[in-house]
Amino acid sequence: MKYLSPANLLKGAAAFALLVLSSSIANAQKPDSKDITNLFAEIKEHATLADDDAQKLESYTRSGISWRLQADKLNQIKEHTNALLRDYGDMAQMRDEGSGWQQDAIDQLQPVLTGIADHLNATIQFQRENPTHTKMPPFIDLVRENSEYTSKAASLIHDIVDYGAAQSMAKSLQDRLSLAPSLETD
Repeated sequence: MKYLSPANLLKGAAAFALLVLSSSIANAQKPDSKDITNLFAEIKEHATLADDDAQKLESYTRSGISWRLQADKLNQIKEHTNALLRDYGDMAQMRDEGSGWQQDAIDQLQPVLTGIADHLNATIQFQRENPTHTKMPPFIDLVRENSEYTSKAASLIHDIVDYGAAQSMAKSLQDRLSLAPSLETD
């Protein structure tokens, strides 16, 4: 087996660091993608609706609401989540077109959305197998976890959209200030 010398390892590490640095500089200079920005707005709407429905479903588990109404609310959550995941899939395909912060945001969303989908599927599966057991602890726990995931996702997405708006405003102000005539006199 052939081993690399420390000098070659250092050269390789330096080359890798240069590649990563040049990639991050290129990403930092890339402008925001308007398509990704628009998809973030769509995802924000879907996440808000899914979160509202998840909160309502969780409140249903503490009341005397029928299992049929709970199943209907679960289906509404599923519809909003599917729309959110569809838009996220479109956005993930355009990831390389986005600015550095947009790419980071897309990456941050992936595990949260996977968690929503996994927990929602488990809740739906439990409800299908045990439709009238909506007062049982396993169903209540699954609903609570769904509520927590949708709340976390909605909060993260709202923060991302707000960050994007702040970035856009800062860029607009920067452009406007750099184009303004100088106030200095000789």
